[in-house]
Amino acid sequence: MAGDTQNIPDSLIALGISSFGTTERFFEWLNTANFYFDKKAPVEFCSSPDGVKFISDRLIGIQYGDNA
Repeated sequence: MAGDTQNIPDSLIALGISSFGTTERFFEWLNTANFYFDKKAPVEFCSSPDGVKFISDRLIGIQYGDNA
């Protein structure tokens, strides 16, 4: 898995797996540049509580059918 997973809270990983179905698919999304994250990989936002909240909000949006 690419990226630094040390800064990723377990609760965010659980939400990501719930959103994508597998750990691999979640980490692929987490490490891929994304429009909603200013064309950066979401993993780049894991270093702050606000960034983790932003990622969580996007994951919840995915569960409700939003594009990610």
